[in-house]
Amino acid sequence: MKKYATIILLLIFHAMEAYSAQEITLEFIEKWKNAKAYTLKIADAMPDSVYSFKPTEGEMSFGEQLKHLADNLLWLHGDFILPSIKSQSTELRALVKNAKTKSEIRDALVKSFDLVIAALAENNDADLRKEVTLFGKKKTRTQVCLLAIDHLAHHRGQCTVYLRLQGITPPGYLGY
Repeated sequence: MKKYATIILLLIFHAMEAYSAQEITLEFIEKWKNAKAYTLKIADAMPDSVYSFKPTEGEMSFGEQLKHLADNLLWLHGDFILPSIKSQSTELRALVKNAKTKSEIRDALVKSFDLVIAALAENNDADLRKEVTLFGKKKTRTQVCLLAIDHLAHHRGQCTVYLRLQGITPPGYLGY
């Protein structure tokens, strides 16, 4: 009986150890899934006919804001956080650049988020603790991921203002 109890305890300990090696990674996956859902609600709220709307001449249009989000997500993850997706990221960035319609931009957003989420699932916290050089400074991949989240929030926030300027109430915020 003690033998079985020891084996069970070892299995439980191993499972807990495996989870702790993935804890931050799993939190980023959850965050990106929620960010994807909320970003798509924002994208869907704006009519296709005004995706080219910009509040002033110096601003990006609504559609350009969303394309910028997808492109930045792919750039930061492909070049700094998840080097295993570099070639896929580069290909998808070309798709993002060429997207013109609401449908094409939405499709590019979905593919961008999906690539990042799937790639994160193949990594662990040790991968995210590795250092990279970004803008001439040493940062962990975790820090770059946090930058990507901050950048997304900044531009998505601008999109909510664009919706309000068109008389559209933005969808309610989806946090965790």
